[in-house]
Amino acid sequence: MKLLEKLSKDRIKEGEIIEIENSTNNFLPSYLGYFFVALSISDNDFLTMSIIYFIIVLFVFYSQTNYFNPFLLILGYKFYKIKTKGGLSLLLISKKEFKKSDEVIIEKVYRINNSTYIDTQKSEV
Repeated sequence: MKLLEKLSKDRIKEGEIIEIENSTNNFLPSYLGYFFVALSISDNDFLTMSIIYFIIVLFVFYSQTNYFNPFLLILGYKFYKIKTKGGLSLLLISKKEFKKSDEVIIEKVYRINNSTYIDTQKSEV
């Protein structure tokens, strides 16, 4: 979290977001699947386990779900798929609770990559 200050900063202006969807629960089945794969590998089969986890890492990396970190859930972050007026689909990681697209106004977000942003400001509850 301390390294976020080194990322480039951006902002989400009023009216820029046309659609928002909470995707926090969309990633849970994937991580449960990884857990059950781990349970099914016998203790002495290190080669099979290594190959399976290498393939899983490739799938996670290329599906861009690698930014979904269960540790962020523990810290209170939520994951949102947002669509902008320009037609871009982005992943927003924030502690704030958003229900409607017009509620998304964030003065400072950090750009992790071209399609993933994190908001570190606390929720105004």
